[in-house]
Amino acid sequence: MTDHAGTPQELCSENGEVVWQGEQALWGHYQQRNALPNHGFRENAQNDELYCDLRYQGQIEDRESGLYYNVNRYYDADSGQYLSPDPIGFSGGLRPQAYVFNPLDWVDPLGLSRYPGVDFTNSPDLFPIKGGQQNIVKIKMQGARGRDFTQAFKESGITRKDAEGYTWHHVDDFNPETGSTTMQLVKREAHEATFPHGGSVSQYEKEFGVTYDTREAIVVSEEKGWLKGKPPKCK
Repeated sequence: MTDHAGTPQELCSENGEVVWQGEQALWGHYQQRNALPNHGFRENAQNDELYCDLRYQGQIEDRESGLYYNVNRYYDADSGQYLSPDPIGFSGGLRPQAYVFNPLDWVDPLGLSRYPGVDFTNSPDLFPIKGGQQNIVKIKMQGARGRDFTQAFKESGITRKDAEGYTWHHVDDFNPETGSTTMQLVKREAHEATFPHGGSVSQYEKEFGVTYDTREAIVVSEEKGWLKGKPPKCK
């Protein structure tokens, strides 16, 4: 039997009895014990100590050194990192000897951090500006993408006609106190290539418990004093 991560928790006999139990600690240490009592006869095969060498996925414990063998290198549970750097170098992250990022930092009990944000600053996919135009602007969120785009075009000095093939991207920097967010005018295909991603639209929805592009979301913007243009019609 394993846990959700595939780490061994129990070993069972052919009769279904639990004969060994183990529990993985946060940083890799293991606590284990035999579940069946010793019957006092050392010559009895059932009194042989059971031991499971499997640890995290892909790891096997070397009992002599106390290290966990992981194909290309050894993992030290005391320090929570490998003894040698990652064979793929920095492609695996900025800490080539680390196992994973600190799990105490990566917590999401409400399930709200599903997708990462995207920032197109200095990207070649930004709209090529000229004169006094801007392809990155600040606006007050309006509760609907169409209204946001209208405000972004006004701030940018770019017309919708000139921006054919481009769309506005909501950066994940929504300020619930001021209603402001950053908008970036980027190629539509480049924007769609980043799906799914998080942005200020999802931040707005989580903050106020509404679905964007609905009357309720626009009303929030109106009540906050951020709304530009005509307010939504009453039901």
